Amino acid sequence: MKILNLVQGSAEWLKAREEHFNASEAPSIFGESKYKSRTVLLNEKKGVKEKVSDHLQKLFDKGHETEDKARDLLEFETAETFEPIVATLEVEGLPLLASLDGISEDHKTIFEHKLWNEVLAENVRNQVLEPTYYWQLEQQLLVSGAERALFVVSDGTGVKREMMYYTSKPERRTKLIAGWHEFKKDLEAHEVKAKQEVIVAHEQESFPVIQCSVEGSTVVSNLGEYIPVIKKLADEQMSLILETDQDFADKEAFNKNVKAGRATLKTQATDIEKQFESLAEFNGYVKQADTILQKLQSHGEKQVKEAKATKKLSIVNNAQAEFNKHLAELSETINKVQITQIVIDFEAVMKGKRSFEKMEEAVNSELAKAKIEANEIAQVIRKNLDSLTELAKDHKFLFSDHAMLLLKDNDDLVNLIKARIAEHEQAEAERVEAERKRIQEEEERKAKEKAEHELKIQRLIDYWETLLDKANEATDPMVTSDLCGRISQSDCLDAIDVYDGYYTKIHDRHKVVRDEYEKQAQAEQEETVQAVVGNAVVTDKAIHVDTAEPEYRPIFDNKEQVDIWSELANWSDNYGLSLQASQELELIVKKYL
Repeated sequence: MKILNLVQGSAEWLKAREEHFNASEAPSIFGESKYKSRTVLLNEKKGVKEKVSDHLQKLFDKGHETEDKARDLLEFETAETFEPIVATLEVEGLPLLASLDGISEDHKTIFEHKLWNEVLAENVRNQVLEPTYYWQLEQQLLVSGAERALFVVSDGTGVKREMMYYTSKPERRTKLIAGWHEFKKDLEAHEVKAKQEVIVAHEQESFPVIQCSVEGSTVVSNLGEYIPVIKKLADEQMSLILETDQDFADKEAFNKNVKAGRATLKTQATDIEKQFESLAEFNGYVKQADTILQKLQSHGEKQVKEAKATKKLSIVNNAQAEFNKHLAELSETINKVQITQIVIDFEAVMKGKRSFEKMEEAVNSELAKAKIEANEIAQVIRKNLDSLTELAKDHKFLFSDHAMLLLKDNDDLVNLIKARIAEHEQAEAERVEAERKRIQEEEERKAKEKAEHELKIQRLIDYWETLLDKANEATDPMVTSDLCGRISQSDCLDAIDVYDGYYTKIHDRHKVVRDEYEKQAQAEQEETVQAVVGNAVVTDKAIHVDTAEPEYRPIFDNKEQVDIWSELANWSDNYGLSLQASQELELIVKKYL
C-alpha cells in the first residue's frame, strides 16, 4: 500500500481518482451501484463529467458530516485513532485507489461509514450487505492490506447506529480483480455516445376534425371530405419505420390522437342519431370513417409494439453476439475448451426500463458481469489444464473425463489427480506383484516337476543298473531272460536314450549267458553219449544211439527260439498284463519247459 498525502475532496484528490480505479466505483463495474451505472463510469473515465444533482450533493454533504461525527464517537469509545487516508496499490497492472474513512493505528482495521437508512441498518443487524457495499469494502481491504473493515451505518449519533465487521472473501476478491480487468479492456474500446435529450413527442399537426350538424331534416357534415383525408393519413403512417426513441414518442402521441378522433366520431354520431330515426347515409359515412380510424389505431399500436420488440431483440442479439465473440476468444486461450454453462437473461434486466438507452445500459452491465464470470471460469480451466499437463502427462488414459474435471476447484482437481494416479500405481504394483508371484510359483512348480522327473529317471537308472549288475552276475539264461523281461516292462519314455543303452547291454548279456549255457549243455550231452558208448563196450551190448532217449534235451532247439522270455515280456506289454501276472506266467512256462 502506498499512502498519498492528499485531502479527500481536494482538486489533487479528484485528479488522483481520475487516474485510478477507485473503491467507490467498484460496485458500478458490476452494475450494482445505486448512484452510477457502468456506462456512466466508462464515460467518466473517458473524460465526460456527470453533473451531480442538488439532491445527491446534499446527501453527500450530510454523509460527510455524519461520518466525522461517527468517527469522533468511535474514537472516543475505543480510545483508538482512525485516521482518514488515501492509498493506492497496483494489482496485476491495475491502478487501484481507496479513500478510507479511517484506518486504525496498526493498519489492521479500516472504518467505513454510511448515512443511516432503515433497510441498510436492518441488513447490518443481520450481518449481511448488498453488493453495492461489499464491493467497495473488498477493494478497500485489498488496497490497505487490513484484516477487517468496521462497517457503520448511523446518523452521527449513538442512538441510530448499527455496525458489523466485514472480512474479505477470497472468491469476491478474485472476482473484483477480474472485474477491473474486464472494465479496463472495455474502457480501451469504449466510445462516448452523444448524450440524448429527454424525449418529448413533437407537437402533432392538428388531427382532421369531423364537422356535422342537423339543419331541418338534413344532416350536414364534412364526412365526404374527411374520409379521403384520413385515408391518406393512414397510408402515410402505416409506411413509417420506427427506430429512435423520438420515433416511438411521436408515434405513440399520434396513436392517442387517433383514439381521440374515434371517440369524437362516435360521440357526434350518437348525438345525431338521437335527433333522427333514419340516418342511413350519415351512418354509412360514420361507419366507413370509424373503420379507417380503427385500422389506423390498431396498426399504430401494433406497429409501436412490434417495433419496440424488434428494437429490444436487436439489443439482446447484439449483446449475445458480443458475448459469443468473447467466449470464442477465451476458447482460443484454453485449448479450444468451450464455456457453455453461463446463461444470461437479457430480457429480464430490460424490464422496467422506460427508454432504449436505459435498456442498453442495463444489458451492457449484465454483459459485463457475464464476461467477468466467463473470465473466471477460463482462469480456472487454464489453471486446471496446467495441472493436468504437469501432473498427469504420463497418465492421460486415467482422465478420459477431463472435460468435466476442468471446471473443478484447482485444489480439488490436484487432489483427484494424485489420488487417481496413486490408485492406479497401487493397482499396477499389485498386478506386477501378482505376476511376479505367478511366475515364481510357475518356476517353483517347474523346478519341482523337474526334480521329481530327474528323481524318477535316477530311480529308473538305479533300477536298470541293478538289473544290469544281476545280468552280469547271472549264468542261467532263465535269470537273464527274466531280467530282459523286467527292463522291457519299465516306464522308459522319460529316459529312452539311457534306457536303450541298458536294454541293449542286458539283452547282449542274456545272449552271452544263453550261448554259454547251450555250449555247456551240448558238452554235457556229448559226455553222456560217450559214457553210454563206453558202457556198451564194457558190457558188450548193442548200442542204438539213434533210438536212445537222451537224459537231457536242450530247452531251445535253435538260437532263434532263445529269446522266449523277451517275447513273453512284449506279449504282456501288448495286452496290458500287470507285472505280477507276467511273473506268474513265466513261472508256469518254466515249470513245463
